[in-house]
Order: sequence, then C-alpha cells, then structure tokens
Amino acid sequence: VERREAATGETIWEHSLGETGSISGAIASQDGRVVVFKSSAEGGRLYVVRDGKPANTIAATFDEVALSNNGNWIAVTEDDRLRLYHTEAGSRWSHTGDDLLRYPCFAPDNDRIAV
Repeated sequence: VERREAATGETIWEHSLGETGSISGAIASQDGRVVVFKSSAEGGRLYVVRDGKPANTIAATFDEVALSNNGNWIAVTEDDRLRLYHTEAGSRWSHTGDDLLRYPCFAPDNDRIAV
C-alpha cells in the first residue's frame, strides 16, 4: 500500500503488508496519523501504520472494524463477539454478547464503544 500527496501524486510512504491475502479496506484516525488496513492474509490481519511507519500487525478475524478518534484503539466485531485491541500493544479484552454484534463505534472521548 502507499500514501500519495493529493496535489502532486508524489509518494509519501509505501509498505508491503504481507505476502498473501488482500486488503479489504482501511480506516484512518481523525488526525490521519494512524491508518488500519483490514486484510484476509493468514486468516485475518489488521495492519497498523502510525506516522507513515508500520506499528503493529494484529492477528484477528472480523466482520466489522472501528478505529478510535485518537488512533489508539481498534474495536472488532465478529458474530456475537466484541474485541478491543490497542494499536501498539494488541489484545486488551473480549466480550461475548447475546446476539449478533455489528457496527462498532467509539464515543468522541474514546471511553465507550457502541455496537
């Protein structure tokens, strides 16, 4: 993947994010410093790029993914599970709901997650 300057098309940064799989989407933090790429590589991966440099690769299966406004947290839903990851430290906690969980969303203060 690569990031380019919108006005000139000049490459700002470029990274190879795995040897297999495909990128199915990306989410950026509000300030644009953190980008999380969703990938099917090796059963599911979240590639975290912070300030143009690879910061972490998180092994995760997912249906939906959300990134906190400050770029520090990733919420993932899969079936009836909600998982929270820190973008640098990895897995923090997991919760199993009573039914299908979808569309995770962080509160503006990053302290709560709605599904």
